[in-house]
Amino acid sequence: MTPIPIAFFIDTIEAPSGGTENQLLLLIRNIDRTRFSPILCVLYSSAWLQAQFNLCPVYEIGIKAPLRPSSWIKLFRLSRFLRLSGALVVHTFFRDANIAGILAARFAFVPIVISSRRNKGHWHTGFELALLRCLNMFVTRFLANSEDVKQYTHQAEGIPLNRIDVIYNGFDFKGMPAMTPEAKSEFRKSLDIPRDALVISAVANLRPVKGLDTFVQSLQTVISTFQNVVALLVGEGSERANLERQIQALGLGQAIRLMGMRKDITNILQASDLGVLSSHSEGLSNAIIEYMACGLPVVATDVGGNRELVIPGENGYLAPPGNPGALSEVLIQLLHDPELRYTMGKNSRNLVKDKFNLSVYIHAHERYYWGLINRVAIKATEG
Repeated sequence: MTPIPIAFFIDTIEAPSGGTENQLLLLIRNIDRTRFSPILCVLYSSAWLQAQFNLCPVYEIGIKAPLRPSSWIKLFRLSRFLRLSGALVVHTFFRDANIAGILAARFAFVPIVISSRRNKGHWHTGFELALLRCLNMFVTRFLANSEDVKQYTHQAEGIPLNRIDVIYNGFDFKGMPAMTPEAKSEFRKSLDIPRDALVISAVANLRPVKGLDTFVQSLQTVISTFQNVVALLVGEGSERANLERQIQALGLGQAIRLMGMRKDITNILQASDLGVLSSHSEGLSNAIIEYMACGLPVVATDVGGNRELVIPGENGYLAPPGNPGALSEVLIQLLHDPELRYTMGKNSRNLVKDKFNLSVYIHAHERYYWGLINRVAIKATEG
Protein backbone atom coordinates (compact mmCIF):
# COMPACT_ATOMS: atom_id res chain seq x y z
CA MET A 1 0.00 0.00 0.00
CA THR A 2 1.30 3.44 -0.94
CA PRO A 3 1.54 5.73 2.14
CA ILE A 4 -1.13 8.45 2.17
CA PRO A 5 0.28 12.01 2.08
CA ILE A 6 -0.75 14.26 4.98
CA ALA A 7 0.15 17.97 4.86
CA PHE A 8 0.70 19.56 8.29
CA PHE A 9 0.45 23.36 8.34
CA ILE A 10 2.04 25.57 11.00
CA ASP A 11 3.31 29.17 10.93
CA THR A 12 6.91 28.06 11.56
CA ILE A 13 8.94 26.13 14.10
CA GLU A 14 11.57 28.30 15.78
CA ALA A 15 12.56 25.51 18.19
CA PRO A 16 11.14 22.16 19.30
CA SER A 17 10.42 23.46 22.82
CA GLY A 18 7.07 25.16 22.10
CA GLY A 19 4.01 23.22 23.21
CA THR A 20 2.19 22.88 19.89
CA GLU A 21 5.44 22.64 17.95
CA ASN A 22 6.63 19.80 20.18
CA GLN A 23 3.36 17.90 19.77
CA LEU A 24 3.50 18.25 15.99
CA LEU A 25 7.12 17.09 15.88
CA LEU A 26 6.25 14.04 18.00
CA LEU A 27 3.49 13.20 15.54
CA ILE A 28 5.64 13.64 12.42
CA ARG A 29 8.52 11.68 13.95
CA ASN A 30 6.47 8.70 15.10
CA ILE A 31 3.56 8.33 12.68
CA ASP A 32 3.51 5.00 10.82
CA ARG A 33 5.43 5.64 7.59
CA THR A 34 4.01 2.51 5.96
CA ARG A 35 0.54 4.11 6.11
CA PHE A 36 1.17 7.86 6.09
CA SER A 37 3.63 10.20 4.39
CA PRO A 38 3.90 13.52 6.26
CA ILE A 39 4.69 16.85 4.61
CA LEU A 40 5.43 19.95 6.72
CA CYS A 41 4.10 23.21 5.27
CA VAL A 42 5.30 26.41 6.97
CA LEU A 43 4.41 30.01 6.25
CA TYR A 44 8.07 30.94 6.66
CA SER A 45 11.23 29.07 7.58
CA SER A 46 13.50 29.40 10.62
CA ALA A 47 17.14 28.81 11.46
CA TRP A 48 16.16 25.69 13.41
CA LEU A 49 14.18 24.23 10.52
CA GLN A 50 16.98 24.87 8.06
CA ALA A 51 19.72 23.47 10.30
CA GLN A 52 18.08 20.62 12.17
CA PHE A 53 14.74 19.47 10.75
CA ASN A 54 14.98 16.33 8.62
CA LEU A 55 11.89 14.31 9.51
CA CYS A 56 9.97 14.86 6.26
CA PRO A 57 9.79 17.13 3.20
CA VAL A 58 9.22 20.83 3.96
CA TYR A 59 7.30 23.29 1.79
CA GLU A 60 7.97 26.95 2.67
CA ILE A 61 5.05 29.09 1.55
CA GLY A 62 6.98 32.34 1.95
CA ILE A 63 4.32 34.54 3.54
CA LYS A 64 3.72 36.02 6.99
CA ALA A 65 0.23 37.45 6.48
CA PRO A 66 -1.97 35.11 4.42
CA LEU A 67 -4.78 37.68 3.90
CA ARG A 68 -2.61 40.28 2.17
CA PRO A 69 -3.29 40.57 -1.58
CA SER A 70 0.39 39.88 -2.28
CA SER A 71 0.04 36.49 -0.59
CA TRP A 72 -2.64 35.13 -2.90
CA ILE A 73 -0.29 34.16 -5.73
CA LYS A 74 1.74 32.09 -3.25
CA LEU A 75 -1.43 30.49 -1.91
CA PHE A 76 -2.37 29.40 -5.42
CA ARG A 77 1.13 27.98 -5.88
CA LEU A 78 0.65 26.15 -2.60
CA SER A 79 -2.65 24.70 -3.79
CA ARG A 80 -0.91 23.45 -6.93
CA PHE A 81 1.75 21.81 -4.75
CA LEU A 82 -0.98 20.09 -2.69
CA ARG A 83 -2.61 18.74 -5.86
CA LEU A 84 0.71 17.41 -7.15
CA SER A 85 1.60 15.87 -3.77
CA GLY A 86 -1.62 13.88 -3.74
CA ALA A 87 -2.38 14.98 -0.18
CA LEU A 88 -5.66 13.54 1.06
CA VAL A 89 -5.45 15.29 4.43
CA VAL A 90 -4.53 18.84 5.48
CA HIS A 91 -4.10 19.34 9.23
CA THR A 92 -3.60 22.93 10.42
CA PHE A 93 -2.11 24.47 13.59
CA PHE A 94 -2.11 28.14 14.72
CA ARG A 95 -4.17 31.03 13.36
CA ASP A 96 -2.28 32.16 10.23
CA ALA A 97 -1.39 28.63 9.11
CA ASN A 98 -5.03 27.75 9.71
CA ILE A 99 -6.09 30.46 7.24
CA ALA A 100 -3.49 29.52 4.63
CA GLY A 101 -4.02 25.78 4.97
CA ILE A 102 -7.82 25.90 4.74
CA LEU A 103 -7.77 28.23 1.72
CA ALA A 104 -5.09 26.25 -0.12
CA ALA A 105 -6.86 22.97 0.61
CA ARG A 106 -10.09 24.44 -0.72
CA PHE A 107 -8.41 25.58 -3.95
CA ALA A 108 -6.74 22.16 -4.31
CA PHE A 109 -9.93 20.17 -3.58
CA VAL A 110 -8.23 18.29 -0.73
CA PRO A 111 -11.03 16.04 0.61
CA ILE A 112 -10.15 16.16 4.33
CA VAL A 113 -9.29 19.34 6.24
CA ILE A 114 -8.66 19.11 9.99
CA SER A 115 -8.35 22.36 11.96
CA SER A 116 -6.74 22.22 15.38
CA ARG A 117 -7.94 24.07 18.46
CA ARG A 118 -5.32 23.97 21.21
CA ASN A 119 -6.19 26.92 23.44
CA LYS A 120 -9.12 29.11 24.39
CA GLY A 121 -8.31 31.86 21.91
CA HIS A 122 -7.84 34.52 24.57
CA TRP A 123 -6.24 36.85 21.99
CA HIS A 124 -8.93 36.49 19.29
CA THR A 125 -10.49 39.74 18.12
CA GLY A 126 -14.05 40.02 16.87
CA PHE A 127 -12.75 40.13 13.28
CA GLU A 128 -10.70 36.97 13.76
CA LEU A 129 -13.67 35.09 15.20
CA ALA A 130 -15.82 36.21 12.25
CA LEU A 131 -13.10 35.06 9.85
CA LEU A 132 -12.86 31.70 11.59
CA ARG A 133 -16.60 31.21 11.28
CA CYS A 134 -16.34 31.78 7.52
CA LEU A 135 -13.38 29.45 7.05
CA ASN A 136 -14.96 26.78 9.23
CA MET A 137 -17.42 26.03 6.43
CA PHE A 138 -14.54 24.39 4.54
CA VAL A 139 -13.30 22.26 7.45
CA THR A 140 -14.09 18.55 7.70
CA ARG A 141 -13.42 18.09 11.41
CA PHE A 142 -12.02 20.11 14.32
CA LEU A 143 -9.51 18.56 16.70
CA ALA A 144 -9.13 19.88 20.26
CA ASN A 145 -6.57 18.81 22.85
CA SER A 146 -8.97 18.90 25.81
CA GLU A 147 -12.66 18.68 26.58
CA ASP A 148 -12.55 22.24 27.90
CA VAL A 149 -11.15 23.58 24.62
CA LYS A 150 -13.83 21.61 22.78
CA GLN A 151 -16.56 23.32 24.80
CA TYR A 152 -14.96 26.75 24.33
CA THR A 153 -14.67 26.22 20.56
CA HIS A 154 -18.33 25.25 20.39
CA GLN A 155 -19.39 28.34 22.34
CA ALA A 156 -17.05 30.87 20.69
CA GLU A 157 -17.27 29.71 17.09
CA GLY A 158 -20.68 28.08 17.00
CA ILE A 159 -19.29 24.76 15.79
CA PRO A 160 -21.58 21.83 16.66
CA LEU A 161 -20.08 19.58 19.33
CA ASN A 162 -20.44 16.55 17.07
CA ARG A 163 -17.92 18.10 14.64
CA ILE A 164 -15.23 18.57 17.32
CA ASP A 165 -13.04 15.66 18.44
CA VAL A 166 -10.52 15.43 21.28
CA ILE A 167 -7.07 13.85 21.34
CA TYR A 168 -4.98 14.64 24.41
CA ASN A 169 -1.34 15.69 24.15
CA GLY A 170 1.34 13.01 24.32
CA PHE A 171 4.59 12.72 26.23
CA ASP A 172 7.67 10.78 25.19
CA PHE A 173 9.19 8.97 28.16
CA LYS A 174 12.02 7.59 26.04
CA GLY A 175 15.41 8.67 27.30
CA MET A 176 14.05 10.11 30.56
CA PRO A 177 15.36 7.94 33.41
CA ALA A 178 14.38 8.87 36.94
CA MET A 179 16.95 11.02 38.72
CA THR A 180 18.67 9.27 41.63
CA PRO A 181 18.94 11.06 44.99
CA GLU A 182 22.69 11.41 44.41
CA ALA A 183 22.19 12.91 40.95
CA LYS A 184 19.51 15.23 42.33
CA SER A 185 21.91 16.47 44.99
CA GLU A 186 24.66 17.03 42.41
CA PHE A 187 22.36 18.85 40.03
CA ARG A 188 21.11 21.14 42.78
CA LYS A 189 24.72 21.83 43.70
CA SER A 190 25.45 22.81 40.09
CA LEU A 191 22.65 25.41 40.35
CA ASP A 192 23.89 26.58 43.77
CA ILE A 193 20.69 25.32 45.43
CA PRO A 194 21.05 23.88 48.95
CA ARG A 195 20.43 20.16 49.23
CA ASP A 196 17.64 20.63 51.80
CA ALA A 197 15.88 23.47 49.94
CA LEU A 198 12.22 23.22 48.99
CA VAL A 199 12.27 23.85 45.24
CA ILE A 200 9.19 25.10 43.38
CA SER A 201 9.46 25.26 39.59
CA ALA A 202 7.27 27.04 37.05
CA VAL A 203 7.92 26.42 33.34
CA ALA A 204 6.19 29.04 31.20
CA ASN A 205 6.70 31.72 28.61
CA LEU A 206 7.00 35.02 30.46
CA ARG A 207 3.77 36.48 29.11
CA PRO A 208 0.83 38.15 30.92
CA VAL A 209 -1.51 35.20 30.25
CA LYS A 210 0.73 32.94 32.33
CA GLY A 211 -0.08 34.89 35.52
CA LEU A 212 3.47 34.72 36.86
CA ASP A 213 2.96 37.99 38.74
CA THR A 214 0.31 36.17 40.79
CA PHE A 215 2.75 33.33 41.44
CA VAL A 216 5.49 35.76 42.55
CA GLN A 217 3.06 37.54 44.86
CA SER A 218 1.96 34.23 46.39
CA LEU A 219 5.59 33.39 47.11
CA GLN A 220 5.85 36.34 49.49
CA THR A 221 3.63 34.43 51.94
CA VAL A 222 5.21 31.07 51.17
CA ILE A 223 8.75 32.32 51.76
CA SER A 224 7.77 33.98 55.02
CA THR A 225 6.60 30.52 56.18
CA PHE A 226 9.49 28.46 54.77
CA GLN A 227 12.88 30.13 54.84
CA ASN A 228 14.46 27.46 52.62
CA VAL A 229 12.21 27.86 49.55
CA VAL A 230 13.80 28.40 46.14
CA ALA A 231 11.49 29.20 43.22
CA LEU A 232 12.70 28.67 39.65
CA LEU A 233 10.90 30.44 36.79
CA VAL A 234 11.99 28.71 33.59
CA GLY A 235 11.24 30.53 30.36
CA GLU A 236 11.63 33.82 28.57
CA GLY A 237 9.33 36.51 27.27
CA SER A 238 8.02 40.06 27.32
CA GLU A 239 7.18 40.08 31.04
CA ARG A 240 10.73 39.49 32.24
CA ALA A 241 11.46 43.14 33.12
CA ASN A 242 8.14 43.51 34.98
CA LEU A 243 8.78 40.33 36.95
CA GLU A 244 12.29 41.47 37.83
CA ARG A 245 10.90 44.74 39.19
CA GLN A 246 8.20 42.92 41.15
CA ILE A 247 10.67 40.46 42.68
CA GLN A 248 12.97 43.31 43.69
CA ALA A 249 10.11 45.37 45.14
CA LEU A 250 8.97 42.41 47.28
CA GLY A 251 12.53 41.71 48.44
CA LEU A 252 12.46 38.16 47.06
CA GLY A 253 15.59 38.30 44.92
CA GLN A 254 17.42 35.69 47.03
CA ALA A 255 14.62 33.13 46.70
CA ILE A 256 13.23 33.57 43.17
CA ARG A 257 15.38 32.95 40.11
CA LEU A 258 14.52 33.79 36.53
CA MET A 259 16.27 30.95 34.71
CA GLY A 260 15.58 32.01 31.12
CA MET A 261 15.37 29.41 28.37
CA ARG A 262 16.92 26.09 29.39
CA LYS A 263 17.72 22.83 27.63
CA ASP A 264 17.82 20.88 30.91
CA ILE A 265 14.20 21.41 31.93
CA THR A 266 13.72 17.71 32.74
CA ASN A 267 16.67 17.81 35.13
CA ILE A 268 15.35 20.99 36.76
CA LEU A 269 11.94 19.40 37.31
CA GLN A 270 13.35 16.13 38.64
CA ALA A 271 15.40 18.16 41.11
CA SER A 272 12.27 20.07 42.22
CA ASP A 273 9.67 19.34 44.89
CA LEU A 274 6.59 20.56 43.04
CA GLY A 275 5.49 22.27 39.83
CA VAL A 276 3.28 25.34 39.46
CA LEU A 277 1.21 26.78 36.63
CA SER A 278 -0.52 30.08 37.38
CA SER A 279 -2.11 30.85 33.99
CA HIS A 280 -5.24 32.90 33.40
CA SER A 281 -6.04 30.78 30.32
CA GLU A 282 -4.87 27.37 29.05
CA GLY A 283 -5.72 24.69 26.54
CA LEU A 284 -4.04 21.52 27.69
CA SER A 285 -0.79 22.47 29.40
CA ASN A 286 2.33 20.66 28.22
CA ALA A 287 4.12 22.08 31.26
CA ILE A 288 1.75 20.26 33.61
CA ILE A 289 2.17 17.02 31.67
CA GLU A 290 5.94 17.40 31.97
CA TYR A 291 5.67 18.09 35.72
CA MET A 292 3.62 14.91 36.09
CA ALA A 293 6.01 12.85 33.98
CA CYS A 294 8.84 13.97 36.25
CA GLY A 295 6.89 12.73 39.28
CA LEU A 296 5.89 16.10 40.73
CA PRO A 297 2.72 17.11 42.54
CA VAL A 298 1.10 20.00 40.66
CA VAL A 299 -0.45 23.26 41.81
CA ALA A 300 -2.32 24.94 38.97
CA THR A 301 -5.02 27.49 38.37
CA ASP A 302 -8.47 26.12 37.63
CA VAL A 303 -8.60 27.21 33.98
CA GLY A 304 -8.84 25.47 30.62
CA GLY A 305 -7.94 21.81 30.58
CA ASN A 306 -6.02 21.93 33.87
CA ARG A 307 -8.86 20.10 35.62
CA GLU A 308 -8.40 17.26 33.12
CA LEU A 309 -4.79 16.90 34.28
CA VAL A 310 -4.84 17.79 37.97
CA ILE A 311 -7.19 15.77 40.18
CA PRO A 312 -7.48 17.74 43.43
CA GLY A 313 -6.26 15.68 46.35
CA GLU A 314 -4.83 12.97 44.07
CA ASN A 315 -1.91 14.50 42.19
CA GLY A 316 -2.12 18.14 43.21
CA TYR A 317 -4.42 21.08 43.83
CA LEU A 318 -6.26 23.72 41.82
CA ALA A 319 -6.60 27.38 42.77
CA PRO A 320 -8.65 30.19 41.23
CA PRO A 321 -6.69 32.33 38.73
CA GLY A 322 -5.38 35.72 39.81
CA ASN A 323 -5.66 34.84 43.51
CA PRO A 324 -2.23 34.83 45.21
CA GLY A 325 -3.75 34.06 48.62
CA ALA A 326 -5.42 30.86 47.42
CA LEU A 327 -2.29 29.85 45.53
CA SER A 328 -0.02 30.35 48.56
CA GLU A 329 -2.42 28.37 50.75
CA VAL A 330 -2.16 25.17 48.68
CA LEU A 331 1.57 25.63 48.17
CA ILE A 332 2.09 25.84 51.92
CA GLN A 333 -0.09 22.78 52.47
CA LEU A 334 2.07 20.72 50.12
CA LEU A 335 5.38 22.07 51.40
CA HIS A 336 4.39 21.09 54.95
CA ASP A 337 3.83 17.43 53.98
CA PRO A 338 6.67 15.52 52.26
CA GLU A 339 4.73 12.24 52.32
CA LEU A 340 1.80 13.86 50.54
CA ARG A 341 4.15 15.31 47.91
CA TYR A 342 5.65 11.86 47.34
CA THR A 343 2.25 10.18 46.97
CA MET A 344 0.90 12.88 44.67
CA GLY A 345 4.07 12.81 42.57
CA LYS A 346 3.76 9.06 42.14
CA ASN A 347 0.11 9.46 41.14
CA SER A 348 1.11 12.14 38.62
CA ARG A 349 3.59 9.89 36.88
CA ASN A 350 1.17 6.95 36.75
CA LEU A 351 -1.54 9.15 35.24
CA VAL A 352 0.76 10.39 32.48
CA LYS A 353 1.84 6.84 31.64
CA ASP A 354 -1.77 5.67 31.41
CA LYS A 355 -3.40 8.60 29.62
CA PHE A 356 -0.77 10.73 27.92
CA ASN A 357 2.00 8.38 26.82
CA LEU A 358 3.38 8.67 23.31
CA SER A 359 1.95 5.44 21.91
CA VAL A 360 -1.60 6.42 22.96
CA TYR A 361 -1.13 9.83 21.30
CA ILE A 362 0.26 8.47 18.03
CA HIS A 363 -2.21 5.59 17.67
CA ALA A 364 -5.12 7.94 18.37
CA HIS A 365 -4.05 10.19 15.48
CA GLU A 366 -3.46 7.28 13.14
CA ARG A 367 -6.93 5.88 13.84
CA TYR A 368 -8.40 9.35 13.45
CA TYR A 369 -6.82 9.99 10.04
CA TRP A 370 -7.60 6.49 8.82
CA GLY A 371 -11.23 6.75 9.89
CA LEU A 372 -11.71 10.01 7.99
CA ILE A 373 -9.97 8.64 4.90
CA ASN A 374 -12.22 5.57 4.92
CA ARG A 375 -15.31 7.77 5.16
CA VAL A 376 -14.19 9.71 2.09
CA ALA A 377 -13.53 6.46 0.22
CA ILE A 378 -16.97 5.10 1.10
CA LYS A 379 -18.66 8.33 -0.05
CA ALA A 380 -16.73 8.20 -3.33
CA THR A 381 -17.84 4.61 -3.89
CA GLU A 382 -21.46 5.47 -3.13
CA GLY A 383 -21.29 8.48 -5.43
